[in-house]
Amino acid sequence: MSIEFSLFDPAKTYAGRKQFDCGHSVINKFVHDSLVSQVKRQLSVAYVVTDSDRNDRLKRQPPQNCTDWVDFIFTGPSGHSVSKINQLVSLYITCIWLILIYNSKQDWHVLNWSGVDQSFLYLTILAAFGIAVLAQTYSGKHSHRVNLRKSEIVTK
Repeated sequence: MSIEFSLFDPAKTYAGRKQFDCGHSVINKFVHDSLVSQVKRQLSVAYVVTDSDRNDRLKRQPPQNCTDWVDFIFTGPSGHSVSKINQLVSLYITCIWLILIYNSKQDWHVLNWSGVDQSFLYLTILAAFGIAVLAQTYSGKHSHRVNLRKSEIVTK
């Protein structure tokens, strides 16, 4: 079992919210009838606990109108990795810089370069290799660990 703890988002659909039962009728009524509107109006803050092993994931409501569609297309959840996009942008900028350096350097016999120029070249190659080979998005399981603690209030 892998438990995830996150801030309640009223724009998302949570499986089992209507079946929520904590054993207290007032709280149950609030969760079933008022929670979404209270959080939308920023009158309440709520957290949700889900079980990712049961695929009890948070789901975004489907777009309802044109504005929702535009928001979904440009900011909606995507399968693209931000880290990978940053790496591609960095690689693109590096290629542009290499082209500019190539066009500006008269003598391309590396052994004739000064020590500083050679250092920059080797560090650039090493950094490009590190980005291409070593910098990858973590693909393991993401989850939170729960540590139960006991505390006591000591009176003076």
